[in-house]
Amino acid sequence: MRVLLALSVVVVALGCSRNARPTGEAPKPEGQASVFTSEGGDVITIVPLLPSGSRKALVQFHAPGDDLDGKVALHSVSDDNSYWTDWRGKRLRLVRLAPSKKSNGRNTLNRFDKEDPVTLYGSEERSKKVDVDDVVELYQRQLADGTLERAAAFDKAFWAASEERDLARRVKETHEKCGTSFPVQVAWDTVSDKELREHPIGAYCAGPLEALQNLCRDSEEARKTVKRALQRMECRNGTSYGGKVENGTLQWTIAPATGGMDTASYADFFLDHL
Repeated sequence: MRVLLALSVVVVALGCSRNARPTGEAPKPEGQASVFTSEGGDVITIVPLLPSGSRKALVQFHAPGDDLDGKVALHSVSDDNSYWTDWRGKRLRLVRLAPSKKSNGRNTLNRFDKEDPVTLYGSEERSKKVDVDDVVELYQRQLADGTLERAAAFDKAFWAASEERDLARRVKETHEKCGTSFPVQVAWDTVSDKELREHPIGAYCAGPLEALQNLCRDSEEARKTVKRALQRMECRNGTSYGGKVENGTLQWTIAPATGGMDTASYADFFLDHL
């Protein structure tokens, strides 16, 4: 009897979760949806919302392998046809449409796992088949079950991973130019949520790497020196820019809150310390 009762509670709970609806009024679609696809299999469905002129829209993402996949999010539309929403604690432009079909601009999607925007192509055939009420219903379900609330909340691990992917590309370029193979680590415990939200930490950590690339490109002797001297790099956040090379480790400190550091200063550092 206890087992049956427990199963009944689980079934009821699951049923409530599936059928949950937010208490607020559902957004009302305005006209037909617009569907855009990419060569990589992305499908983006845009449903404009009433009142007319509010420049609000629901955007449904089918983006396999990306954080956006399966979500329907409310967006604001700016004057340049950029679609903005709150995602992982940041205000982001995820989609941008060309001003008109006759313009030279392109429609783009900003995936989190791609460095460059993905080109989108309008599909009138797909657009005609969309039931806009289904998109609204899915949006309401994701509001009710907390999917969108979780997606909008700041996620330090998510953004740290994103910055590390960007940094990894720059590390690879350095290794190719300098013949090196040292690992690069970011001391994320030194980076506050606010700084990670406001600054591209990976790009700041890559500053000395770009200087190393220039040195290796300009001089074979410098290339050999860099390869011999560096076995590891650690990047941490602090109050001022600076670094030291100790036992084969480049310990580099960034200070995004104070601004940037000019390229010449990076080069001077390595000329003095390698």
